[in-house]
Amino acid sequence: MLPLIGIDRDAAFIEYARQEAQEQGMNHITYIQGDILQIPLYDYGVPVTLNTHDLLIFNQSVSQEYMNLYKARLMTAEELNEIRLGGLGR
Repeated sequence: MLPLIGIDRDAAFIEYARQEAQEQGMNHITYIQGDILQIPLYDYGVPVTLNTHDLLIFNQSVSQEYMNLYKARLMTAEELNEIRLGGLGR
């Protein structure tokens, strides 16, 4: 089983995710409290996926999350397209 990394700024959310994973027998996840934008995982070849927490609360679709990264110049269009294709299993 591949190791997974979960990253979030909110310590309470990390603890919630850890408990949920343990209940499902998923003990191969490492949790990091921090800002994903400050951790250059993609630059080091770590497979990355993007998602949105809750469309109703944050009013952000996954497409908007991609645009946020592009507009902030944190990722290029090419990098975002690679992540998109990876998320589709290509």
